Amino acid sequence: MSNQVTPFEGKALATGALQTRLQRFKQTRPRSSDGSIYLKMAKDGEWSYGAEEEVPEDDSTWAANPASISQGYICWPTNEDARGGGPLDEVMYDAGAEIPLKGELPHREGGSWGDQLSIGMKCMSGEDEGLEVVYKVNSKSGVRELNSLIDEILAQIEAGAAPIPVFHLRNDHYKHKKYGKIYTPVFKIVDWLDAGGNSAGVEDLEDEEVEVIEDGDVGDVVEAEVVEVEPEEKPKRTRRKADPVEKAAEAPAEDAPKRRRRRTG
Repeated sequence: MSNQVTPFEGKALATGALQTRLQRFKQTRPRSSDGSIYLKMAKDGEWSYGAEEEVPEDDSTWAANPASISQGYICWPTNEDARGGGPLDEVMYDAGAEIPLKGELPHREGGSWGDQLSIGMKCMSGEDEGLEVVYKVNSKSGVRELNSLIDEILAQIEAGAAPIPVFHLRNDHYKHKKYGKIYTPVFKIVDWLDAGGNSAGVEDLEDEEVEVIEDGDVGDVVEAEVVEVEPEEKPKRTRRKADPVEKAAEAPAEDAPKRRRRRTG
């Protein structure tokens, strides 16, 4: 049997070489929107997902899938008034793949390319248990927080520990001289799972009061110092890991919180 592709004009291409090239392409090809449900944090610091902007429960826990980490670029209109129509283009690649430089991307009239990261998540407890979403972020603070989460995942893997983080969706903020209060995303890790879904557990961490000491650009996380809070001024709190079974046993079905839609306006 011939090993040549012959139906088309031009130089024949060996199928063996073609297979190798396409296999490599499959691992490095860019991806665009795939119809996934997207998780986001609004400018008011509230988390929501989907077209209806459903708001997840405050105490729900979410797990990030390390195998879904992606990197790439997104092109937004340079005119801020036009950004309501969404991005002009985006290209995403598997984490670690060889990706083009930003300057090698195709020109988009009236647009500017920026870095973007994404990761898949699954709700592990609460009303949305079992829901899978994708978190894509290109703001400076969002990229920084997701990079921090990825660093922790890598540290767990290098230590031979459970690699799947379980966390609460939280936010932080700082004051900007021009834009006022700027919210930033926070993934508050409460547990780690191994590949089989078994809990490794983490110690509960005490809340800390953060004092912002200087402004930064919009989307930046500014430098901050941790301020010790005396018990008589503000008791320190600890968060207990959510136990879906215990929670279901304690709360009657009729008292279950109704699903909320994100505030508008």
